[in-house]
Formats: sequence, C-alpha cells, structure tokens
Amino acid sequence: MNTYNRYKLKKSENGFLPIELNGEKADHFFAPDTKAGPKIYVVKNDRDICYVGMTSQSISSRLSYGYKTEGNNGYHGYKWKDKIDQADLSIWTFNKDVNVES
Repeated sequence: MNTYNRYKLKKSENGFLPIELNGEKADHFFAPDTKAGPKIYVVKNDRDICYVGMTSQSISSRLSYGYKTEGNNGYHGYKWKDKIDQADLSIWTFNKDVNVES
C-alpha cells in the first residue's frame, strides 16, 4: 500500500521545517516519511511546482542535504532553496520492494 502525506514547510536557519501535516499543526516529519524506503516528493510554492524528486532516504535527511550543500562535488543543492520562504511538500511513500532509483 502506498502512503501519501501533505506538509506545509517554513524556511528557518536550518532549512525547511514542517508547520503542518495534512491540515493539522505539526513541528516535525512523521513516519513513514522519516523512515528509509522509496519515496517520490513534490515541492510546490503557491501554484508553481519547484521540484519533483525521488529518494530512499528519510525526507528530513534528503531535504537537509539539498538545503545545506554549497557546491561540494559539483552539487549545489536545490535551486529553489533561496527563492522561497514557505512551500507545500507532498510525499508518496512506497513499499520497500518498489525501486524509485531507476
């Protein structure tokens, strides 16, 4: 079974942090988004889709890496990280037998 969650994120000194999960106040990410396993995620700002990604990491690890990196090994992180102050994040989590890395 696939799981889908919607977060509202707000930019802080440490990156983008959740302020809402599926319409309810939240201050952190929740399972299954915090667990390793295949995920597809979409970052939106208003009506604009900023990013579509896939990962097998916890979503907090993936977002942190994309926010904090500054060009080491050629990767400069998310292009949208300095352009928006809040975002909507949708995450679809799949069973571990699904390969999202292809």
